[in-house]
Amino acid sequence: RGRPAFGCEALSRAVLAAHHHVRDGQRQGGGFDHMHTTVVTLWVDTGSASALWAHVGDSRLYAVRRGVLHLLTSDDSVVQRMVDAGVLTPEQALVHPNRSQLIAALGTDDELQPHTLREAAPLEAGDAFLLCSDGWWGALADDQILASLAGAETPEEWLAAMQALIPGQVDLNFDNLAAASANIKSGKLSAVAMTTAKRASAMP
Repeated sequence: RGRPAFGCEALSRAVLAAHHHVRDGQRQGGGFDHMHTTVVTLWVDTGSASALWAHVGDSRLYAVRRGVLHLLTSDDSVVQRMVDAGVLTPEQALVHPNRSQLIAALGTDDELQPHTLREAAPLEAGDAFLLCSDGWWGALADDQILASLAGAETPEEWLAAMQALIPGQVDLNFDNLAAASANIKSGKLSAVAMTTAKRASAMP
């Protein structure tokens, strides 16, 4: 098969394919019966200098443009719905006992509807993107994400600077720390980096 045409429908199909792959894994047993995961994805089209994104769960996509941090996704979580309803503040949601309770994830029995951007967003030179799991964003304040980028020349350096701030703050209830970053130069994807850091052991 050739590469699918850039578009929101193709991106949604890719997320749904991942969902069905997780479901297939559940049916194989071997301790994977209750396997679920979240996803966030960014698709950059260099021909049109634009991007699409999609997510399910509470993995997030951030963008930094002209020195301002923007959260581009909304968590599929109980506490996010409480924030949306005005019951909790975003600060209260960060420490709420149900903050990790999701209402959507890959591998669930319910019909899945990925949150996919309907129209591609134009890119600007200097844009930077951060895709990360809850273990990552839950341990970093917005100003720390921005400050880490300000002193970094590459996506790898940005991730390393953020990761250096995490160990003393990470909640051991989070199962992983995963992130990817991308920089845009002249409307094109100039560099990408990924990292996965296991949490520190709670055993002596």
